[in-house]
Amino acid sequence: MQNYVIFILIKPTNYRVMVINWALPCEKIRKTMSKKILITGTCLYSRNRGVTAIGVCTKKILEKCLNEVDITILRTFPGNYLPKPTTSSHIDFRIVDDSNTKSHFLKMPLRLLRALLWSSLHKYFKLDIKGLINDKVLSAFRTAEIIVDLSYGDGFTDMYGWMRFISSFYLKLLPEILGRPVVIFHQTIGPFGAIANAFAKIVLDKAEFIIVREKPSMALLLNMGLDSKKIFIGTDVAFLLERTSPSEIKDILVEERIFHKRPIVGISVSQFINLKYTNPFDNNYLHVMTEVVNFLTESMKALVILVPHVTSSTIIEDDRFVGKALYERVKHKNRVRTLHKEYIVEDLWGLIAHCDLFIGSRTHTVIAATSACVPTVSITYSHKTYGIMKMLGQEKYIVDFNTMSTEEILSKIKDCWAEKDQIKKTLTKKIKMYRLKAFVAGNLINNYLRSNGCEICVS
Repeated sequence: MQNYVIFILIKPTNYRVMVINWALPCEKIRKTMSKKILITGTCLYSRNRGVTAIGVCTKKILEKCLNEVDITILRTFPGNYLPKPTTSSHIDFRIVDDSNTKSHFLKMPLRLLRALLWSSLHKYFKLDIKGLINDKVLSAFRTAEIIVDLSYGDGFTDMYGWMRFISSFYLKLLPEILGRPVVIFHQTIGPFGAIANAFAKIVLDKAEFIIVREKPSMALLLNMGLDSKKIFIGTDVAFLLERTSPSEIKDILVEERIFHKRPIVGISVSQFINLKYTNPFDNNYLHVMTEVVNFLTESMKALVILVPHVTSSTIIEDDRFVGKALYERVKHKNRVRTLHKEYIVEDLWGLIAHCDLFIGSRTHTVIAATSACVPTVSITYSHKTYGIMKMLGQEKYIVDFNTMSTEEILSKIKDCWAEKDQIKKTLTKKIKMYRLKAFVAGNLINNYLRSNGCEICVS
């Protein structure tokens, strides 16, 4: 005789009874009770260490807030990633590979058509024709209890071009067609042009709730006319990243010949910003950053470490390219270090934490530095960094790359260095609060899944 346990999930308008065979192995019961989550818009194999950081920390939040989770990550454009993870985090979830860039866009209309056809037949005729959605990507969306959308932290915008916007829009629209709930997880949204704004509103309106990581995104959503009740301000989840310990960082310091009395200043230069100019070898950004390095090495007697947070097989997104161009221009090359290896995100963040001052052109290097309470000057091109720095009480140390001058940034660097002790105290208090705030979305997802009583398959 077999034993059974009965679970009754109560909803406001109905109830569901599920009978689970008690004789099932414990591991199968555990998996049965796990909440099936599909995460889109991140990859733990990314050469953009910020993308890796938000993926690692999202996983951490979901595991802590939902206890038992069955996570799948949709890896779009797998050919763009490294063959091994750019994190030390244990990889214990499934990965569904989409396809290369060309195939991704070619398959997009067909997948939408198949999803629409399946959805219509299911809604109006109660038919479940699985052959329509047996595609691995469609199946991943349909079998998930909820979709957690990250949009690579700030990818839902037309600022990076129409291809990225269309891809991000599609990854939000597809689950909504298939009847799967979508959560817009801690991220920056916008800016949008008029056309992109109209399309963005379609999918954002249908999301279960939206968590932005700074106030400018919140203001943008309210201006779009979205329901304020489903919009929440969180923070960047990467504040939770556990960096490599100081004792282990010593090995990297030795390997990279970082032997110097204090101060040590880290600098993140951005190839994305560099390519905003017509000439990537000679422009205002390179000129200003050259003067910054010369000031740090001459006046402050500092050792400067150039930290590439985004690398690539092409020069289009590789920060080492602009780092090399900068290194060739500076006066005191013996006081400047360029990293020789591609490090995992925890190592880079441990190295940044070793600095006495940081100047960041990449948002997640700014988060890496401030989360370690390192006084930081941020060079920004988007409202995302401004919003995050303002929440940390550091908005006076922001420089807009469009208008920055040598005089302006040097003035902010001098002020930041003079106020370093007070800045560390301020950041120490703020970071504790924002690490707790990073769990906002996890708790919201947990409450949503409980209140909606998702069925459990025991086949």
